[in-house]
Amino acid sequence: MDAAELIDELKRLQRQGKDIGQYLYLRRYERSRKHSAAMMLAGMQGFRELFAGENPAKKLLRDIGLKLADTLPGVKPQLIRQAMGLNDLPEWLR
Repeated sequence: MDAAELIDELKRLQRQGKDIGQYLYLRRYERSRKHSAAMMLAGMQGFRELFAGENPAKKLLRDIGLKLADTLPGVKPQLIRQAMGLNDLPEWLR
């Protein structure tokens, strides 16, 4: 995903006639990836916290969540696509 977004940003800069090596122009790419990485990290930390320990309320919550993800149509494939980074693919990679 990082490489695909970088390629998109470089193409955009090239179309605009900008210097693709200029750090200032690559800040947009940097911000985009930083946001995506922060969201993934927050999600993983949330899962770690939810699955840590034997708190009965946490256990009930995660059991309900796992059951819903398994039984509701389309939820599991969507979660898998998100985890694989396939939801944010640039148009040219779809």
